[in-house]
Formats: sequence, structure tokens, C-alpha cells
Amino acid sequence: MEPAVLSAVSALAGSAIGAFASLATAWVSQRGTHRQQRQTAEIVKREALYVEFMQEAARLLLDSLEHEGAPAESFAGLYALMGRIRLFATPAVTEQAEGVLEHIIQTYAAPNRTFAEIAAEAGRIHNDPLRGFSEACRDELAWVGRG
Repeated sequence: MEPAVLSAVSALAGSAIGAFASLATAWVSQRGTHRQQRQTAEIVKREALYVEFMQEAARLLLDSLEHEGAPAESFAGLYALMGRIRLFATPAVTEQAEGVLEHIIQTYAAPNRTFAEIAAEAGRIHNDPLRGFSEACRDELAWVGRG
């Protein structure tokens, strides 16, 4: 092969390899960026759902301490949130959410409590039905964040 042709082919091959390397680098970088954006969006979506569930559960829990029984429509929001949790949450989070729901139903079935009784139990951490749920959520969100 002629030295001039060899030189030209080498230059073209070098340019092609450089262009390919540049494209590959851009593709890998974009892929990582999109993956991080998806993870962040997933975490935000789950956080919002879990906070909404905790707010609704806390509202019903406090109501259940003062009232025996509740109209069925009182649970509609919490059941809807429970269904959304079942769509994508880990089994640990789902199990804890179901436990919170069961605790609320059992509390509505129990006799009304006085403020003094509620205050006496308020300091006991083990009586917090949302604690296990929030811990399971924290673990799940850390796992999702590691991707």
C-alpha cells in the first residue's frame, strides 16, 4: 500500500474512532443522567404518597380515639391510598400500611377514650402505629435511591 494512502486511511480511522468514542461518552453520560432523574422522580412520587397516607391515617387514628365506630366513607381516602401503595411499594411497606389500617379499624371498634387516657399513652413509642410504617418507608426510599 502506498504511504500516502496508508496515511490517509489511518487519519480517517483515527477520526472515526474519536467520533465513536465521543458519541459513546455522550450516550453513557446521558443514560446516567436519565437514570438519576428517574430515580429522583420515583423517590418524590413515593414520598408524596407515603406522607399523604400518614396524614390521612393520623387523622383517622385521632378520630378513632374519640369515636366508637365510623361511617364507611371515612375510610375511602385511606383505602384509596392503600391501593396506590400496593401498586409499587415493597412488601415491607405494604405490610406496615395494612397494619396501620387494621389498627385504626380496631381502635374505632374499641370504647371511646378520655383525654387523660390518650395523654397517658402518648409518650409510649411502642403505641405509635405509624412508626413501623415510617421506618419501612425510610428503608425503601434509601433502597430506591441506591438504584
